[in-house]
Amino acid sequence: MKTPIALDAGSPSPKPVFAGTQVPADAFITYIRDGKTLDDFLRDFPVVDRQVALDFLDTLVRHTTVLAQPRAEMLDELYDIYLDCRERNWDGYGAEPISYDAYLAAQKFIEAWPLNLPTAEISAAANGEISFEWYRAPDKIVSVGVSGDRILSYASIFGPHKAHGTEPLTDEIPAVVTAHVQRLTLLQNAK
Repeated sequence: MKTPIALDAGSPSPKPVFAGTQVPADAFITYIRDGKTLDDFLRDFPVVDRQVALDFLDTLVRHTTVLAQPRAEMLDELYDIYLDCRERNWDGYGAEPISYDAYLAAQKFIEAWPLNLPTAEISAAANGEISFEWYRAPDKIVSVGVSGDRILSYASIFGPHKAHGTEPLTDEIPAVVTAHVQRLTLLQNAK
């Protein structure tokens, strides 16, 4: 199988294109996302060879499956936590139950989480939130709580530096949260 994708070196900011063409690879992804078929794509972009498009699709499926595995594991873990903690006093110390709304908000958080960033440890919090934690050391932590009202409460410790705040949960993870996890990852990789 030849490499189906190349970089368009003639562009000021090189973008992935189908090999031997100027057709952007993301055009094919847009076609599939919009419910169109491979034949629709090839009809609109006849310079793309069918086998090259099939090879790209095969590569895309294989990589997506590998990248999505941690997300699937997080979703399974979240469901187990929800089942274990949906009743008041689930911890024996008067904890608030994890509501179905909190479960759905946490599910949305996981589904929006960028695949290129590390996954978190998930737990139930006594206040009824779902907690996501990235822990490297006692002084290198990022924690995000997801509530049923779709509010993210975050706190980070990077040595002597601390940050905290709240953000609404939307279709994308707030940049401040991903930036803190990226910073933590860079600190880990710098060792």
